[in-house]
Amino acid sequence: MGTETTIMREAAEIEARKLGLMDSAKTLAGDAINLPDQQVAGLTSSQNWAGAQTGQAGGIGGYRALAQGGYDTMNRGLGSMGQALGALGQAGQTLQGSYGQYGGGPGYQAGQYQAGPGYQAGQYQAGPGYQSGQYQAGPGYDAQGFDPNSVSSYMNPYEDQAVQSALSDIRREGTIAGNQQDAGAVAAGAFGGSRQALQSSELGRNVLNQQARTAVGMRQAGYQNAMQQAQGAFADQQRRAQAESQFGTQMGQQAFENQQRRAQAQNQFGTQIGQQSFEDQQRRAQAQNQFGTQIGQQAFEDQQRRAQAQSQFLTTSGQQAFEDQQRRRQAGAQMQQGIASGYGNIGQATANIGAQQMNAAQQAQQQGLAEMGAASQYGALQRQVRQQGLDADYANQSAQAYEPYTRLGFLSDIYKGAPSSQSILASKTGTSPSMFQQAAGAATGILGAAYGAKNIGKLF
Repeated sequence: MGTETTIMREAAEIEARKLGLMDSAKTLAGDAINLPDQQVAGLTSSQNWAGAQTGQAGGIGGYRALAQGGYDTMNRGLGSMGQALGALGQAGQTLQGSYGQYGGGPGYQAGQYQAGPGYQAGQYQAGPGYQSGQYQAGPGYDAQGFDPNSVSSYMNPYEDQAVQSALSDIRREGTIAGNQQDAGAVAAGAFGGSRQALQSSELGRNVLNQQARTAVGMRQAGYQNAMQQAQGAFADQQRRAQAESQFGTQMGQQAFENQQRRAQAQNQFGTQIGQQSFEDQQRRAQAQNQFGTQIGQQAFEDQQRRAQAQSQFLTTSGQQAFEDQQRRRQAGAQMQQGIASGYGNIGQATANIGAQQMNAAQQAQQQGLAEMGAASQYGALQRQVRQQGLDADYANQSAQAYEPYTRLGFLSDIYKGAPSSQSILASKTGTSPSMFQQAAGAATGILGAAYGAKNIGKLF
């Protein structure tokens, strides 16, 4: 008995195709894959422009220069109001100085008739007479300048708590909106993506902008309210001081004039009684004197009347000149009051302009931020479209690089599903095969090898 050997093989054609597929896979695996570089889209021109606006007028922080200009204008307005108060105080001093009293000239000096040796005219000895005094006014009204530092005492002590509460409310609303965005992104399957990150960043920026506008508006309103209260309190204090000074001056002037009139009336009454008694005595003496003495007395009295009339005329002219001077002083004081009112109006108008400049600064900031936000959103859309184009190019180039591997895998799948066609070769040792069997086996091997070599090149 000899040994029998059985060999099971694929059909020659199928075996040749599979061997060719394996050779092609080995060759393809030895070649390097030229994969493209994956690119990331950079910032667009709109986004670069929005970032470059930081510190510019209307950009982030750009309102500071405009707001400082409004604050400086308000300070100039307050300075003009201080000048108005100084001019008003000077007008008060000028007006106070106009309430003087006419001192009068030397007046009429009554002479004494020198009678002849027969008649010895006596002389009336008047009392000390009426001594005209002068009214001594009080210290008067002293105008003070407005102190801008006094505004701090009128600031609301709970302002910062109100601002922090408003900022906390805005922050809470921003958190709620962010949670809603995250929930929407999760529902859309875009959570953690670039679009969700962009929306979160935009929401955060909007929250910060709203907090800044709210804080600036509340603090500016508090400062303006405190400034109005401080100015109102200062104006009320100045009016009360001026009214008290004027009332005290008028009361003192009235009391002094009443006292002077009473003293003058008492002196005139005493003088008239004494003069009347003296004149009666003189007339009796004159009646006893000679006729010549009467003629001389008459001439002397005529001269005295002329002197008295001249003295009265000079006194009247001096009084008129004094009153004209007083009226000029009062007119000057009124003019100074008008100038002070003009300074006050200019100061108020300048302060209002400063407040308008601060409002304009805030509006410019809001408009600038809105423009930056729109530019940033448009730039983000451009960048997203550009990134999608880069991703599509990368996917296309990668697919082209892996295309031979795809075809090789497709052909391998086809070969795996092909029906099996096997041949069995049997050999036996110990017994020599017949010539026919040897010839058939050799023919089968040669045929399979030749067919496989012929079809290797047809795989690709």
